[in-house]
Amino acid sequence: MKKSFSFILIGIYCLFSAQIVNIPDANFKAALLKHEPRIDSNYDGQIQVSEATNFSNPLYLTGENITDLTGIGAFVKISILTCDYNQLQTLDLTNNIALTTLNCNQNELTNLDLTYNINLKELRCWNNKLTSLDLSKNTALTFIDCTENQLTNLDFKTNINLKNINCSKNQLVDIDVSKNLALNFLVCSENQLTNLDISTNTNLSALYCNQNQLVNLDVSKNTLLKHLNCSA
Repeated sequence: MKKSFSFILIGIYCLFSAQIVNIPDANFKAALLKHEPRIDSNYDGQIQVSEATNFSNPLYLTGENITDLTGIGAFVKISILTCDYNQLQTLDLTNNIALTTLNCNQNELTNLDLTYNINLKELRCWNNKLTSLDLSKNTALTFIDCTENQLTNLDFKTNINLKNINCSKNQLVDIDVSKNLALNFLVCSENQLTNLDISTNTNLSALYCNQNQLVNLDVSKNTLLKHLNCSA
């Protein structure tokens, strides 16, 4: 009888433990526990799976000294995630398919897989260590700022809704914006571009392409252009 009772207690403990989100990073857990709007709704000092899956407000984790966001996948309903000014080297958002806005600036990311985040509209990932960025699945994207990375190539052909691109201070040798007919603002300064074709971007009102290696720039089709910097 005592043995059976012990097994029951163990079973209850395992069930209880399984309902808690695995969050190895103590700073991440602390940030979640103090978050407003409140996530820890039962005030038990833990983040239950149900608490995470039911949370649909913006999640703000700016400057919390977080190195590991393991557990973020449980927050399946969040549409806005701000985790800038941390020390993240990896970021797994494969379960966060409801995301429309991601701010992961000022981290140490070398890779960012956004192929599952098809609802993403705004992306800010500046000042990381990204060498490549696949945006082919992010067809809803309207805004991107990937300044200060180590990108050598960017392909925006599938991102036909893009209106604002800032990709300055990378190592870009090529950038294709030929399909971005809605593009209004383009900053691609401080790269290694030798060619820039903006003939189809007739809605462009601001272009900053200074400090590249351009030998030719044709803006004859860009009749709405108000701001142009092609110095250096």
